[in-house]
Formats: sequence, C-alpha cells, structure tokens
Amino acid sequence: MEHTKDELCSAEEDTPESINDANISVCVQDTKAIDGEKHCSEAACLSLVDTAQPATSSVNHVGHDYRQLSLLDDLPPLDDKQGEQPTESVQDHSSMVSAVNSSTPSVSKWPQRAKKNRVSPIFFNEIELQMSPRETRAEAPVASTEIDVYGKSITVSTKNLEPIKYLGSGCYGSVHSVKIKTHPDVEIAVKRAARTEDPEIVSVRLNELNMTRKIRVNACAHIIDYYGDMICNEDNELCIFMELMNTTIKKFYECFHQMEEISRDTIDRFLCHLLHAISSALDFLTKLGYLHGDVKPCNVLINNHAVIKLSDLGTCCEIDENGTAKAPVVSTAAYYSPELVDIPPKPRTIQADMWAMGITLVEVADGKHPCLGSTEYEQFSAIQLWEPGVPETIRLPPMRKLISSLLSREPKQRPQSYANIHDILDIRNLVNELSHDDLTFVKRVINMNSSYPTKS
Repeated sequence: MEHTKDELCSAEEDTPESINDANISVCVQDTKAIDGEKHCSEAACLSLVDTAQPATSSVNHVGHDYRQLSLLDDLPPLDDKQGEQPTESVQDHSSMVSAVNSSTPSVSKWPQRAKKNRVSPIFFNEIELQMSPRETRAEAPVASTEIDVYGKSITVSTKNLEPIKYLGSGCYGSVHSVKIKTHPDVEIAVKRAARTEDPEIVSVRLNELNMTRKIRVNACAHIIDYYGDMICNEDNELCIFMELMNTTIKKFYECFHQMEEISRDTIDRFLCHLLHAISSALDFLTKLGYLHGDVKPCNVLINNHAVIKLSDLGTCCEIDENGTAKAPVVSTAAYYSPELVDIPPKPRTIQADMWAMGITLVEVADGKHPCLGSTEYEQFSAIQLWEPGVPETIRLPPMRKLISSLLSREPKQRPQSYANIHDILDIRNLVNELSHDDLTFVKRVINMNSSYPTKS
C-alpha cells in the first residue's frame, strides 16, 4: 500500500520551528557572535533538536515555511454535490472557533503515536496575512463530502471512515491512513488540522485548502493528488483527503544507508530520478505563479513504483514575474539559502527553492544534512560559514556539476529556471526509465521501514 503525504514525518522527526522571512535579520545578527566551531552540528542527526535558548526553539522550522502568506485569487467552486450539503466557512482567525482543548478530543478512534514533551514552535509577532474577504470565505462541507478517487465518486463522512494507522504529524496537523467503509478497497490519507485562532496556523490552513482545490487530481505527476476536504465538527478539525504514498524520502534514505552493498550507480540513477521529480513539481508551481517554500526530504514522498511526489502546499507563496515572493514566507531553517540569512536578508525567490533542492539531494546521497545546527542561531551561522560541496557518493560528473550550481551561494549563479535544469538532465541523458534492478531497490528499501510495505 502506500504512505501518506505531507506529514509522513513524525512529530519527533519533523518538529521544526518557525521564523518569518521578515524577521530573519534579527536572528541572523545574533549569529555573528556564535563561534564558527559550532556551525556544523552533525551530531544533531537528521532532525533538529529542540534545545533552543530561552525564547528560542529548534532550528528546524524557521518560520515553518509551512505558513503561507499569499492565497489564491480564484478559488475553484465546490461541485454541485458538495454545494447541496451544509457548509461552514473556514474563515479568518478573528472569527474562528477557539482552539481545541489541550485534553484529548473525542478522537480515540484515531490511532495516535504516544505524545512526548516538545518545545512549542516559536511564532513571531505581526505575521503578515494576506487574506482578502473572498479568500477567507473558503467553504468546506460539514460532516460529509464527495471525493473523486481513482475515477470513483465516493461519499465520505465522519461515520464511514475507518482509521488504519497514524502516519505522522507536523506543526500544523496530523496524518492518518483510512479506509472508506462503503468502499473497503479504497485507502487514502487524511490530514487533520485543528481549527484554531492562531493567525499563523489559520494562514497555513487556508492556504493549503486553497492550493489543494487548485491542484486536485492528476494536475501534476509529481505533486500529491488531493481528493477533497471536509469540516469535522465533532473534533473541531479540517480534514483534507489526499493520495496515500509509501514513505517520505527522509525515511527512505535513512533506510537505504543502513543497507550493505548498494551500487553507486543505483544511487546516482536514483538521485537523477529524484531531481527530475522535484524540479518538475516546482516548475509546475512556478507556472501557476507560486514557489513552494519548504522543500526538504520530509515533504517529498515515494511509493513502491518509484513515483516521487512533492507535498505540503500550505507554505506556497505567490511570486511576481521575476520569481520573487510577494510576501514573507515561513520555512524550515535548515533549508534556508544563504541570501535569506544575509544582513539584511535578500528577497526570497525560486532560487531559494533550488538551494533547498540541492541540500535535499546532498542529504539523500550522504545520509545526513551537510550543515546542521541545533538552534536557529547555530543554523544561521552554519549556513553562513558552510562552503558548499558535493559528496563523493555522487559520482556522475554532470550531476555533480548540476548540484554544485544549485548550491551556489549567490542566487544569480543558480539556474534561472527549472527548464534550465531539465535541459541539462535531458542533454546528459540523466533521466531514463528506472531498470528492474532499480525498482527492486526501491521496494527493498520501502519494505525495510515503511508504515506501508509494498505488496507483492
């Protein structure tokens, strides 16, 4: 079967903290006082540790790019069947229902991972929310909705969902795999986001809701399919139904680096396949007028057919004709590009996503993030001090050169469009059909440590 989308990373694995682009300079200035020896905290493993200084949190999510600050102008209308059902507005934070009580709501039917103490994400004041009256009235059906899965129109309600497995969570919601009782052969993923008044969470939730309605099904071969959404009043949550995948690229590379006797040629071909998939997804978003803002291994998913898809659209931000973000973005600190931690920070562009893609490729190839810090201050210092390099595990010369260009410290030296990346891949014949051995490799890795091992 397949694993889920955005939140395939568990809370322990992916609990990054958030910092708004607009406030980044405050943190960056403090990094100047940090001893350079602290900048490359490889001991921090693959998840950032919540050992921040007082009033600070883990560096992982600097402004959890998860936060969107620019919403779509035109929201596709719900279909007629949805329109016939009672609806409830997903409104701006001034009129949202209060946050769910800290005590466990009536969701015992949903499998949950045991909760551990964790530092709450830090959120900066005065997050700029660009929500027009039209944009804040995105309606979601209440208690029941129609979704289109595998060409089938299926009625989904709070009563006919059968939870299967808790898959993971992030700062903005949890994800479970579910079966639909009336269609037991259909398994999907559902992201459940508490409907709180927190302006940051409201912004991300609304943005993801709008983006998912824009994308829907089969819009892009390398972006997760979204089937529909629904308000669950019982739990005071917004449910977003989406495609189920096997695992995240983060879990995938953690597994294959434990394996013995992996051919370097296999790794090279997989990295080419991964680069093509991510860049294709980002190119699609760029043509829609958006950058993603939170590219990282936890937000890239893979299934047992080696299909790779980008997820977590709540951080997408509208861009202008030059590819520059129209609003501050919140994202994962470890994947910030150098220009974003300059003093003063430069505007975020699509080249920031390219840098994050380069870091992701190096992380997958090497089994660890190349310049990790345990707090946001150390992370910014690490980014400033790190001299980008391509690990020896990547052997193909054209691939090494391409990754090196993605990791250029100056954004103008990175590719100026995703078409440039695809041209290089095509010219060098770096993207081909994966061989039988490659597919066998993917299935072996997934079966090692996946919530959803492959079926024979």
